[in-house]
Amino acid sequence: MSVPFKARASILQRVYDHLLFPLNMWLGEETSHRLGLTPIDHERVRMALAHCRGRLLDVACGSNLLVRAYGAGIGADIHPYPEISVRCDSDLLPFRTSSFDTVAMLACLNHITRRSETLDECHRVLAPGGRLILTMISPRVGWFSHRIRMRHDPDQLDRGLGPGEVPGMSTREIVKLLEAARFKLVLHRRFMWGLNNLYLAEIRQPWICGSADVRFIQDHRGAPGSESRQVRMREGPKTELGLRLRRSRLAGPVPESDRRTSAEERPGCIILP
Repeated sequence: MSVPFKARASILQRVYDHLLFPLNMWLGEETSHRLGLTPIDHERVRMALAHCRGRLLDVACGSNLLVRAYGAGIGADIHPYPEISVRCDSDLLPFRTSSFDTVAMLACLNHITRRSETLDECHRVLAPGGRLILTMISPRVGWFSHRIRMRHDPDQLDRGLGPGEVPGMSTREIVKLLEAARFKLVLHRRFMWGLNNLYLAEIRQPWICGSADVRFIQDHRGAPGSESRQVRMREGPKTELGLRLRRSRLAGPVPESDRRTSAEERPGCIILP
């Protein structure tokens, strides 16, 4: 059963949710809905929705609830959820520079191992004046909340916390990562009894590229009849020319040896105009 999402809640509903939050933490989405409570995941989306504007990209979108609630946009995830728009790595987003006005990352940065690279990509795809929306729990809250809510989360039941993943991240860690990716934190708000955090950041410096910002390369070495893979090559000042393989939704796993190679080492690649 799909629980309907409500973008706005009455004052009475918010008081009810607040008073029964300790109980709601233990409940699944459908049980919360039957009791008249706002599901935990919906509360997080509602907080982020108020700050979305323009063209929206939700990174690590899961069920893609934010995009569906917003009414437009793209939801990207590495896992093959049926509701996603695009399947891709968060640190290799298949979108052109300055494609979006808002990028959201809800409750996911702690589960992404290449956090700096992912935030760099978020910065790249944001248009001037764009904003980044993050929600994140602290490590202490994450330690017990993951245990409480594990049975309601298929991801945790199937995979748990993998290498490099952490239960939560502190505000200091978030701010440090944002600053390194040339973002400026403009809003920090706590919600859910102060156990969750919403961070709103804006671009501090524009994306700086070389003469060729992004080019697309087509790899024709696949077997006859197979889907060819699209590759992105980025040039930047004082950076080594690199080649990044882009996975489409239908492409199979990418060998690690193919992920970081130079153009000279990739015979058969054609630079497209």
